[in-house]
Amino acid sequence: MKERASSFEIRRFLIFFLCIFIVAAGTDCMLLALEKPCTDTEEKSEDAVLAEVDGERITLEDFEPRMQSISGYDNSGSATQRDRNRKALESHLKTCLFAVAAKDGKLDQNETVRKRLEDAKRAILAVEYTKRLHSSKKSEVTNREIKTYYNAHKNEFSRPAMVRARHILIRVDPGAGPSEISAALKRAKKVKKELEDGADFTELVKIYSDDGGTKNQGGDLGFITENRTDQAFTDAVFSLKPGELSEPVRARRGFHIIKVETKREAKLIPLPAVHGRIRAKIANERQMEREQIEYERLKKKYNVKIFEENLDRIKLKKSG
Repeated sequence: MKERASSFEIRRFLIFFLCIFIVAAGTDCMLLALEKPCTDTEEKSEDAVLAEVDGERITLEDFEPRMQSISGYDNSGSATQRDRNRKALESHLKTCLFAVAAKDGKLDQNETVRKRLEDAKRAILAVEYTKRLHSSKKSEVTNREIKTYYNAHKNEFSRPAMVRARHILIRVDPGAGPSEISAALKRAKKVKKELEDGADFTELVKIYSDDGGTKNQGGDLGFITENRTDQAFTDAVFSLKPGELSEPVRARRGFHIIKVETKREAKLIPLPAVHGRIRAKIANERQMEREQIEYERLKKKYNVKIFEENLDRIKLKKSG
């Protein structure tokens, strides 16, 4: 029984370890408020005093490092620096006072609250542990590694050929008979003839097109790549030159009259343009690998056991 309880605690820790980067940022200030007064009782005479709470002083030395660790600190906008600092201080005071009041009301002795505080403390400790884990020079990514990755994964940095086109769709329902198909084709040919006679493409889109998604955009499909599912439509688009009109093209939704606006050839994105992205990718993969190795090491060190037969008994609430 004792072993099962221990395993349950370990599993709870592992679950919260996955959430450390979410939990830690929102709980840091509250934990500090519960475990330590909002004020600096060991006041230094040379340190600037920012506020007093019930006769005790909050100093610059005590307050500033805490605010630097909170990601939501607003250091932008049109407000003056003093207004931003006041807002940050008031936010800190509010959190501290509510937390102190909660402790006075013995809320920290409530079993649910106590467990949440313990979970938050674990999460913060886990964050600090992973920071230390990644602080060595082994985490650095060299330019040589970046270049090697780029050369080995050029397909990731290739921009495919693209065509920007407009179309007018004359819809044909999937179950349409020969007479309906013939009527739709006749209508599509009529549209093509009007375009050849000088009619404005965007105006004819409004009159004839059955594509509600592009009807109000002049039939604009944006840039199209060759990996579309409707191969007949794609083949027709890529066979046209800029400014050229297609014959009525029978595709999945009906007949299309297509006009190509511009074409972009396939292109390899140069290394300088993706240098930062590759660095971040390698660094992230390296960190994940290091964390997994450390996780496996710690599982052995602390004799972790997972009871597979009980996993199906976990009932998690669905989000939303």
